[in-house]
Amino acid sequence: MRGLESPEISAWQVYRMDTRPATGGDLRYTHGVYRHDASGPVGLPHDQHRDAFNPAAVSRDLLEDRLSHPDFPMASSEVSADVPGSIRCSTTLGGSLRLGALLVSTALMGCRSDINIVSKAPEEQEEEVVVEAFTNDWGQWLSMDVLPDGRPVAAFYDATQGAVGFAIATLNADGTVVWSYEEPDGYPDSGGLDPGDRGKYVDMAVAPDGDIWLAYQDVNGETLRYARRYFLSGLWETGAADSDSNPSSASGMFASITLDGQGSPVIAHHDSGLGNLRVVHWNGSAFSGEVVDEGDAPAVEEGEEPVEANTGLFPSIQIVNGTEYVAYYDQANGDLQMASGGAGAYSFDTIASEGDVGAWPDLVVDNGDMHISFHDVGNQDLLYTVGTPGSWNT
Repeated sequence: MRGLESPEISAWQVYRMDTRPATGGDLRYTHGVYRHDASGPVGLPHDQHRDAFNPAAVSRDLLEDRLSHPDFPMASSEVSADVPGSIRCSTTLGGSLRLGALLVSTALMGCRSDINIVSKAPEEQEEEVVVEAFTNDWGQWLSMDVLPDGRPVAAFYDATQGAVGFAIATLNADGTVVWSYEEPDGYPDSGGLDPGDRGKYVDMAVAPDGDIWLAYQDVNGETLRYARRYFLSGLWETGAADSDSNPSSASGMFASITLDGQGSPVIAHHDSGLGNLRVVHWNGSAFSGEVVDEGDAPAVEEGEEPVEANTGLFPSIQIVNGTEYVAYYDQANGDLQMASGGAGAYSFDTIASEGDVGAWPDLVVDNGDMHISFHDVGNQDLLYTVGTPGSWNT
């Protein structure tokens, strides 16, 4: 592993290591005072200690050598690499078993792993001191699914970085779970260029062939974006999915993605600038989009201020036997709506309209019946309805 040739080891007291596999191949520590690369040891502030190393260069012999270094704060160490993509060291301190883990992600370029290293506590203390690895604000707009091989995957919005993150799990025979992290879009590139705030409202769908599709908003560009992870290579493809040429458009909000019978993605989203519902379809090489519902302005009493149409919020889309169903909130009228049909041909149904209802709908189809849970905004209640277009029991 490059960067560890020097015997001048002065950074074993670090608690966390960030790994960012790229092309540089250097190993750097976070929350330490030491970095070693081709130019030799250099002291840096802790917030600058993040770069990359090549996990393919990790060797068992080298780790055993370094873990046995006199400056390493563990009485004895044992290294094993029996779990693909990870290296674990177990240590014995004072007659009790202490565990540390170096989880080295084998994901391709763009992967990031945050790793805890457990250090020996001062002698007057009985417990180890562990610094939490997860310092970013992760987990907003969380979406989860399972790959065809049974591995769980999750997509989320990294609010700290303004990016879309992705996690994939390895389920071990002993019941433990090892997560590796990847950076599909919105993170600075190898040259430090930040593409902007991308990843809000992320939703995910896993295709039968294992490809992963993400839909999310480019917040700065106010457009809908997509990311596709190819199952066989693990590489990510990203691009623009939809926008309106109207300068007032602000699309990509509350994205909801599903797959049609051919495994191609269909995405519903809200344009908050124009107040409408949009749906886009993948044609094999790109997305094409259209306005599905422009909404209607509600009637107002004489003397009241007019209210502009604003529909298509919080869409939830499903496809059954080739027909698309989108449940969504008409905010201007306070109704729960459904659009059904396909590209260029949709019909509409008002599911619930008493009071201000319909926010945050979640649509599930089971044996032909449609189940929708949604929010009663006026009474702050959770409501449920079941039925089919034209016939609902709320």
